[in-house]
Amino acid sequence: MFPSLVQKMMYVFLIVLLIGELGKGDTLGEDEDHDGVGSVVEEEEDPDEGETTVLPPGMQKLSFKPANLTEEDHHSLHMPSDLMCDGCRVVAHIVAKRLNRIQSRYKEGHRLLESDVIDILDNACRDEDSFNEYGVKEVKGKKRLSGEGLETKDEAGMMQGGGKWPHRLQQMCEQYVGNLGDEVIYEEFLVNGSLENLFCYSEENGNVCYHKTKDEL
Repeated sequence: MFPSLVQKMMYVFLIVLLIGELGKGDTLGEDEDHDGVGSVVEEEEDPDEGETTVLPPGMQKLSFKPANLTEEDHHSLHMPSDLMCDGCRVVAHIVAKRLNRIQSRYKEGHRLLESDVIDILDNACRDEDSFNEYGVKEVKGKKRLSGEGLETKDEAGMMQGGGKWPHRLQQMCEQYVGNLGDEVIYEEFLVNGSLENLFCYSEENGNVCYHKTKDEL
């Protein structure tokens, strides 16, 4: 007895279904081989698992931590003793920068009026914006101030700014300008173009950085 038309159609359907399943199996096998040999499979890491990121050869992972601040660092109105030298160098840089800004407007050899020098020095110390960019950072295992005029600015690290740091630097600026006087400061600037030696390494201002060598800075 010959199969009916319905039976023939069922046979054809079963054959097509079987061929389709076999085709899927081949495709899966090809994908697995391709992923295993020629492609890079990226897996998204779960940040909660704390897995270490794998870096390309020759690259080193850098990690930074905030400086370990003491109670004095957090609450004192004055610059902590271990940061006095950095603070002094910041002040010397800020004041010299202000003097240079005005002096550079005139021809070489021109002397500013004493009243102008006084105004420049006063404004340099009172301008809080000049000190806002400074903060504390851990550099080579040591706590340091960081910002313009200090080599630590270019050192990698996590800087903690704001807070009491600008006020402390302003206070140091006013104290040093008062101690040394506008005439002495201006003469030093005209001769050397820098105030760091006068502010930080001279007996006139208490040898603020006397215990620091150039190699330690």
